[in-house]
Amino acid sequence: RLSMKDERGVGNGMRWRTVGQLSGDIYFDQGDLSYGHAGLYTGPLIDITPTIAMHAAVGASGAYFDHHMFYKEALASVVFESFLEGAFHTVRLRAGYRDYNGGFASTDGMYADIVGRFSFADWLGPNTTVSFSPWYRWSDIGGLSFSVLVPQEQIQPGRYNEYGARIDAYKRLLDWLSFGVGISASQRDYEPGFDVVTLLNVNRRDVLISPHATVIFHKVAGEQNDLRVQYRYENNDSTVAVRDYENHIATMLLISRF
Repeated sequence: RLSMKDERGVGNGMRWRTVGQLSGDIYFDQGDLSYGHAGLYTGPLIDITPTIAMHAAVGASGAYFDHHMFYKEALASVVFESFLEGAFHTVRLRAGYRDYNGGFASTDGMYADIVGRFSFADWLGPNTTVSFSPWYRWSDIGGLSFSVLVPQEQIQPGRYNEYGARIDAYKRLLDWLSFGVGISASQRDYEPGFDVVTLLNVNRRDVLISPHATVIFHKVAGEQNDLRVQYRYENNDSTVAVRDYENHIATMLLISRF
């Protein structure tokens, strides 16, 4: 994963920010699952007050999956950000139009979301940080498919309402070591599908709970490098029983700032 942020003055005290992101998952044994995503958005950064700035931006992104184009999208966003009492806070409003390539269950449609992130320094004692991130997402992306496990059940993967929140707490134990724990929870309510056997609508609701723990090694091979190791457990409880699942995820991420 690679992220780039460029910010520069454009006259009369205004700044212009451009953000680019490139990420991917590579599967060596099952290449059909390899996934890539690239996005870029840009726009002015305006100081509303001495402590609150607004970044209004437009952009585009696209994804690659199963050896060909997965989707492309255009989006617009407004981000409010502030730095208060030694902590960073953001609220992002975003809307986009996404168009999936032929051959996938989804087709095209609109989506919108609002995401907040609020950080609090030293709430749990010295050298601690607590962050809280709630979100809501509405998606009206069309498409229809049928389940392999339950052939009569229609799947409408792109039409849903989702809301959730995540909370994290981090403690700087040593100059070179931090430890964190957290949990996220979300609920996704899908648009009702139709069961061709019972001739009734199927109301699917998924609740996903995910606790996680993180160890961060600071100053790895240089002052600007951090090594982040995380374990995350996922438990999805669905009103459609065959959609229940458990998952264990371990990640290692090297973060370098330059």
